[in-house]
Amino acid sequence: MNITSDVKDAKLTATVTIPAADVDATIKKAYKAAAKQYRFPGFRAGKAPRPVIDSALGKDAVLAQATNELIGSNEGNVLDELDIVPVKEGDYQQIDLCADGADYTYTVEFTLRPTAELSSYDAV
Repeated sequence: MNITSDVKDAKLTATVTIPAADVDATIKKAYKAAAKQYRFPGFRAGKAPRPVIDSALGKDAVLAQATNELIGSNEGNVLDELDIVPVKEGDYQQIDLCADGADYTYTVEFTLRPTAELSSYDAV
């Protein structure tokens, strides 16, 4: 996972890139979950091939599930690597569906705690 970040006005904008190997594994996992969750005529439970799942559910439905899994499973890693404690949940931008054999890149914006600034060190 590759993360680039920029802080501006107490908001941290991070661009996260997930390698293609992780994306492919997540898509494969989403297809297995769809095969187990739904019943496809002519196939045993959990044994339906990808083209049958794509024609019954739609390829976008499975890729959307894989995209949600990618983002959700990496959110904790992003916060740990950036070493931040956000005030509220991240605002995800530029969210597209993931694709086989390609890196997945998305942008997330976190609101940070404002920094306290002291005007002087004089006694009250």
